[in-house]
Amino acid sequence: MNTKCRIAGPEDFASMRELLLTHGPNDWNYLTEESVAREFDDLAAGHAHAIVAEADGRIVGFAVLNPESSRFAENATPGTQPEEIAYIGNVVTDQALAGRGIGTQLLREAVKLATVIGAREVFIERHEENPGSAGMMRKAGFEIVRVFDDHRRRWSGSRRTALCRYRIA
Repeated sequence: MNTKCRIAGPEDFASMRELLLTHGPNDWNYLTEESVAREFDDLAAGHAHAIVAEADGRIVGFAVLNPESSRFAENATPGTQPEEIAYIGNVVTDQALAGRGIGTQLLREAVKLATVIGAREVFIERHEENPGSAGMMRKAGFEIVRVFDDHRRRWSGSRRTALCRYRIA
């Protein structure tokens, strides 16, 4: 199966939302109606960007990139300004295609886009014990910056979040 990535447009949002709600929920992910609505509102307003993966004419995955994420400034390399920080929100792929590198490909494309918009560092979070996300992020070049208790968003396993970073510069 040949998978191609491209920047998402508003015409993709309904398919993306359906993919997220169908293939995103599991014991590792924090998905609420509010968080999903906020992410798609940010996409619609142009405050975030998405990369979609397509195969056989359908969207089989996506990653959302949020520019200028000062929320992670305390974890950035000294000298990195808040406007040089981006954050990857939801990353989801069709579960039937798991293990084929689509998530890693999406992360790499999101990092390329982050570079274009001026980011020097890109952050992403995952459940500490999520092996699929851990492998995907590691293969894309992300490193763990810190791990912290996150009982508000994590209800299974260790209930901890791993914050990961990709340094562009």
